[in-house]
Amino acid sequence: MNIELKPGDLFAARSQMLLGRAINVVQQFYSSDNKSEYSHTGFIVNAQGSTFEANWRVGSQDFYKAYKGEKVLIARHNDMDEDRFFRGFSSVYNKHYKHIYPFWRLFFFLVPPIAKYVHFLEKPVCSELVAEFLYRAGLRHKNYMGTNVDTLVDEWRIHDDVEIIFEGVLE
Repeated sequence: MNIELKPGDLFAARSQMLLGRAINVVQQFYSSDNKSEYSHTGFIVNAQGSTFEANWRVGSQDFYKAYKGEKVLIARHNDMDEDRFFRGFSSVYNKHYKHIYPFWRLFFFLVPPIAKYVHFLEKPVCSELVAEFLYRAGLRHKNYMGTNVDTLVDEWRIHDDVEIIFEGVLE
């Protein structure tokens, strides 16, 4: 499968591992539409499919290899251009690259206002990293801390300036 990826494309992935399923249970509990399919997000940095995302560490991997066989959603913001991409990417790269994933913050999402307001170390989970990227690119509001995966996916689905370019199992 060859999807034409562009820098700044956004993605969400569904994990069937225990942590991914637990994240979806909590997200569904708080979701306004009572659905949560995805438990991880990141964004694309080049047409070859390199990602920038928060896994064990904030860094990069090959999208096609990492998510082959998994259900993914890929979204593209119509207003994303080269300038916006580099502004957003350079900001989050310089601030977060190689940071260790803040697993302790996942517990804060059990009560969402805690995740929103308690972030003294500014270490984002995956969805907060993507939300910050969009903010720094000028495409989202500044309240990125406390943003979960389901909130981002719901925003992408309803935003007039965002197109879902693929949703399904990545082959």
